[in-house]
Amino acid sequence: MRSIHPIRDLRSKREILDYPFPDIKASYRYKHLRGEVEELKRRDLAVAGELYCTSFETAWGLRGMENLLMDFSTNSKLAETLLDILVDIRCEQAKRFAKAGVDILRLGDDVGSQRKMLMSPEMWRKWLKPRLKKVIKSAREVNSEIHIFYHSDGYIEPNPRSHKNRSRYFKSSSTRMYGSFQA
Repeated sequence: MRSIHPIRDLRSKREILDYPFPDIKASYRYKHLRGEVEELKRRDLAVAGELYCTSFETAWGLRGMENLLMDFSTNSKLAETLLDILVDIRCEQAKRFAKAGVDILRLGDDVGSQRKMLMSPEMWRKWLKPRLKKVIKSAREVNSEIHIFYHSDGYIEPNPRSHKNRSRYFKSSSTRMYGSFQA
């Protein structure tokens, strides 16, 4: 089976800016949301808004993984533009979930392989962490009490020094780690 990556052949920031991304602010997309959240809460359930494939997976789905990883090194303007557009979309969605009253915002990108991360921790910190933080901040500006659930398939080893005052990781195995990430 051959994967289709619709923007794999784009080469410039301008081409990325010209790509017809969906209008995520259209109100019809969200008019059902508050009612569904309220109905679930009436049944005494915790409600999660799901934004998996937060930025990295969506970007490589559009671009191709090899292209995106090469862009991080050789075409940073294109990579920045693509990730920033996707994160702006996710920020809008995170705000909408928070306004609707979800209890948990589920985020994630599969950044791990069976033995290690798909990129260096430094590359993750440069390209993905600040954008993840922006999505979390967008939700917490609307609801400071919203819980964050971060998911990644594969092996991702947290750096103990960077988590001294962070929420604890609460479930891990060699193939999956779920955790709470505080911006």
